[in-house]
Amino acid sequence: MSKMSHPVRDLFEQSKENPGAIDLEEVVEYLDHEDWGQVREWALQTITHVSAADPDRLETVIEDVRPHLEDEFLVAQNTAALLFARQARHDPEPVRESVPELLELLDQDPPILRFRAAGALAPLLADHVDVFVPHTDRLVEVLVDSPTVTLVPDEGELEELEDETVELLQELANDREEQYERDRKRSQGVREFAANAIVEVAEIEPDQIAPHVRVLATTINDDRPIVRTALLDTMAIIAQDDPEAVQPAIEAIRARLNDEVDYVRAHAVRALGYGEATEAIEDLRELADQDVDENLRGLAADTADWLADSLEE
Repeated sequence: MSKMSHPVRDLFEQSKENPGAIDLEEVVEYLDHEDWGQVREWALQTITHVSAADPDRLETVIEDVRPHLEDEFLVAQNTAALLFARQARHDPEPVRESVPELLELLDQDPPILRFRAAGALAPLLADHVDVFVPHTDRLVEVLVDSPTVTLVPDEGELEELEDETVELLQELANDREEQYERDRKRSQGVREFAANAIVEVAEIEPDQIAPHVRVLATTINDDRPIVRTALLDTMAIIAQDDPEAVQPAIEAIRARLNDEVDYVRAHAVRALGYGEATEAIEDLRELADQDVDENLRGLAADTADWLADSLEE
């Protein structure tokens, strides 16, 4: 029997037209095929078709899919991550046990793999945030050191290359600009997930995040407003529990008073207030006098007054 006529491929083709007729117990037997990764991929793709037609059936085999989050065949690994993202959207409970494996994928290439892993993890933040507490270090690592997507090497690296090589890289970049944009957004999505997860962990276990304040402060100027806001909220939550704990981040928070986005500035004001940052009083009063949203001006003025009163006590 040739590889191209493998029985699991027949199941894969059948699942496209009649997914309800597929016996998943038969399919999962092929997930253990060690010699040929394509067999595992056909089996996983068959499960994707079946679960698209009936999401409840995915839960019956999700534990069989789990080992393939670490599959050496990248295509199969990517499909396994897709299935976990699908399961999480339908019912995140069965995904809880696979959090460690999914977290390990958040800085792996290609970008679609880490994006799918984040998609599998994000639904857990609503009702299962406790599963992330033991993995706080990993969340911080992903946020601070997450991979970036670039079309060409940076200027310093380009200077070391021959002109012909630079021209070739530019041509390749032009050819894959649309793919680059998709990959860039996927990588940003992973950062947003990590930032939101850190906020949620801080809500229930601020002591877990407090030791990371100094390193998190380096990312408060992230180019995504949603990430900046999440980090400012994290600082505010920690400060409510222990104002001294956020002192290493105060200067980075103060810098966000000049953010181009008003709601980010508002979250910075709140974090400075909870952080008892009396050194920011004049900055806050300057913000209160600017031509910005009325609510933001009022919040800045009230926070400045509160901090000033605290100095007199």
